[in-house]
Amino acid sequence: MSKASQTPVMRQYLAAKAAHQDALVLFRMGDFYELFFEDAVVAARALDLTLTARNKGSDDEIPMAGVPHHAASAYVQRLLEQGFKVAICEQMADPSKVKGLVPREVVRVVTPGIAYDDAGLEAKQNHYLVAVEHEAMGPWGVAALDLSTGELLACEAADAAFAIVRPGIRFREIHATAMEVIARRTAEWGLLPVTAEEALEADNQHHRRYMVHGTSHHLGLDVHDCAQARRELYLDGVLQPGFVFTIEPGLYFQPDDLTVPERFRGIGVRIEDDILVTEDGAENLSAAIPRTADDVEAWVQRLR
Repeated sequence: MSKASQTPVMRQYLAAKAAHQDALVLFRMGDFYELFFEDAVVAARALDLTLTARNKGSDDEIPMAGVPHHAASAYVQRLLEQGFKVAICEQMADPSKVKGLVPREVVRVVTPGIAYDDAGLEAKQNHYLVAVEHEAMGPWGVAALDLSTGELLACEAADAAFAIVRPGIRFREIHATAMEVIARRTAEWGLLPVTAEEALEADNQHHRRYMVHGTSHHLGLDVHDCAQARRELYLDGVLQPGFVFTIEPGLYFQPDDLTVPERFRGIGVRIEDDILVTEDGAENLSAAIPRTADDVEAWVQRLR
């Protein structure tokens, strides 16, 4: 290791870099965020920055490039748009009030899936963060989250269905409410040959191509057994306090379905919640699972 790398501030930088080896580390030094070593070379090329060096002209000079801290947002966004992951290492105290080395910590890590701030958002476009899950020889699952609007498509139909649950309604009303969302969304995406209203007519049901199962089934019974239940006790049954059932609408694009853009074929989504009917409404027994934009973002931050 060179002498230049053994200074206290460079040891700080190297510790931050060691913890975030797959990211470009923007290291706050006064009014600038500096990048060093290979990060500086990469960032200088990506951002058209001047590449200089620490200890310039010596045998152990260190490549260096920087951006003003007040303009960092624009530079970070440009890096994200080029596919880079960025770690922000901030000064944790006012340098004028600290004797010796200013403490520094990585306070934020951003990836191309998340806009750095509002300036990185297009007003007329969604900015989706997509999660995909796949098991060997099994189906694909996907959920799309827009943190800028709080829109989580995989939950929308389930949330609409949950909102109407209360004693006195018929079980089939839950399914009908979720289906209205599925029909509206698939129509908006251009997948249906008719409007959402026309698709919902009993003789049409075009949207059911993408969701062939029911929305809910009572817990304690296998879903296939529920299908054998008497109509007056199941689909036409009236909800009462103490009933427990699932709400689990889904959206499934078959691998050979030519009505769906090729990149979406073979992908399926289903969100399942367990619901308890109360005296005056319902309780979501799955409520501890993150669902809102703020909760999902907080959960992601805890995983970093």
